[in-house]
Amino acid sequence: MKKYILGAIVLAASFANAADQDKTPKPIQINYGFTRDYLNNKNSTFFKLEYNDRVVKKSGTKPDPLELDSSDNIHAKDDKDGLSLAFRRGVGSLTGNLIDAFAIQPFKLPWANAKEVMISGGIHLSLENSRRIEADLGLQFRALHIANHAGITNWATIGAEHASASYGGGTGSLDSDILTFRTFAAKSFGHVTKPAVVDAKKASMKELDEHAKTYKDAKKYLEHVSDTDSASKQELASILEQYDDAQVETRGNWYDYASAYLNAFLLQNFKTSRVQLYAEAQGQYSLSKKVEFRRYNSLWAAGFSVDLSKNVDKTTFLDVRYENGYLRSDPSKASNGLLLSVGLRF
Repeated sequence: MKKYILGAIVLAASFANAADQDKTPKPIQINYGFTRDYLNNKNSTFFKLEYNDRVVKKSGTKPDPLELDSSDNIHAKDDKDGLSLAFRRGVGSLTGNLIDAFAIQPFKLPWANAKEVMISGGIHLSLENSRRIEADLGLQFRALHIANHAGITNWATIGAEHASASYGGGTGSLDSDILTFRTFAAKSFGHVTKPAVVDAKKASMKELDEHAKTYKDAKKYLEHVSDTDSASKQELASILEQYDDAQVETRGNWYDYASAYLNAFLLQNFKTSRVQLYAEAQGQYSLSKKVEFRRYNSLWAAGFSVDLSKNVDKTTFLDVRYENGYLRSDPSKASNGLLLSVGLRF
């Protein structure tokens, strides 16, 4: 029970700190579609509801397939979904009735010059016959990025967690120490023409990188700004003024503050691509002597999303996805099949 509470605390802390992080522009996603289950040779329907909020930079969290512009985004290597809640309901091994909650909470160690670490926590619940619930708590290391070639966004990260599972309606339980990995790659096509204001924001980001990367440099560079200066320099001066007016304990690092402001504007005011191909994987390896089903579990997936709308505030899309492996919320059931759905993101 204590471990469930600890996992819930990390999730609650992520909610509490959501306002201090970069926001996901369209956090709610609804999918309805069909599955082809190759293991059981049958078709079925499914429904999925997701809520993804907060951007945790370089955390190794899954980018939103349609909101990430892998070739144009000025900070494409940054990752998303520091807080993720998902409910899947359907018939067959591909969907089940499952709830997954996962969060990453940055934490600064309390001594001088200490680096920030990423605390991960999650709760995974199966409403099927196994009635299984798992809570985990651990550390996640910063993501590794391979240099972007041909506009391919990619990352991989590993972590270490302690997981506690209860199954069979509480008739059995198991504690495990596990190693985890998560990886993602994506390529977008068919970019929508962006308004001139987007180019202005990129100019501001370039000026930030070249002349005002530290707070000290920003104060010196933006000390005297007039109407005759460039629009990007005037905007940086405005952001610096907001930064100075913000409470010291909440404003954080100057560069992160300024780049988050500019990135949030970019994400909220233009669409990025019509089509995106993606592949992702996650897995867990148990270090404990006793295992529940198998020592190594993983889920591999690949697919593509097609943006069907031109509405900036809402995105209607078609998603085609192939999954193979085991979902963490119910590792007793293998997935091997195709999911075809229409979704709405807002």
